[in-house]
Amino acid sequence: MSLPDGDNNSQATLFIKAAPLIFILLWAGGFTFAKLGLNSAAPFTLLNMRFFFASIAFYGLYLIFKPAMPKTKKEWQHTITSGFLLQVVHFSCVYYAIVYGISAGGVAVITSMQPILIAILSPQITGEVITKRQWLGFLLGLSGALIVIVLQTEITYSSSLGIILSCAALFTMTTLTLYEKRFGGNQHPISMNLIQYIVGFVCTLILALIFEGYRYETSTE
Repeated sequence: MSLPDGDNNSQATLFIKAAPLIFILLWAGGFTFAKLGLNSAAPFTLLNMRFFFASIAFYGLYLIFKPAMPKTKKEWQHTITSGFLLQVVHFSCVYYAIVYGISAGGVAVITSMQPILIAILSPQITGEVITKRQWLGFLLGLSGALIVIVLQTEITYSSSLGIILSCAALFTMTTLTLYEKRFGGNQHPISMNLIQYIVGFVCTLILALIFEGYRYETSTE
């Protein structure tokens, strides 16, 4: 039974209001689970497992909701490129930065600089004007992230390579965001994520087999 238009609108409004909190919980929790998982699996292997289960989940959603897939060759190219930058390049840099001695909190602090970089680069690349209110929001968000992470997490590093990989993750995410602002279309989130997770699964499977021998240990973590 379908809901009246008023109920649908109220649910949509509630979801929009809750979306930032949901994103923060998922984004912040990802660093913790990455740290735990990397105690038992190599980075590409762990990512491949993650993308496998994510692909299965989004394929189930795709069968239920039947969203539209990209219609043109360019839409497919942009979606695949975005998926490669996010799922393969960005997360590989994050996971290997942790392996090479950067704490999960340290990686989080560095990648939290992404909104500031977007605000600086976006006007030159996309022509978007950043208002003073948006700048204030960026600075408040960054300050909050720094305070929470510094108080709750030990931020340490034992190699310059870890710092380099963390910065690479930051610049990859920044590049991806600017790329999507300029070339990204209005793709359905279910079909877009399904394609991008499949791209991540295929690429990390190849990398895990070649460089890690698909190495992992079964553990509670």
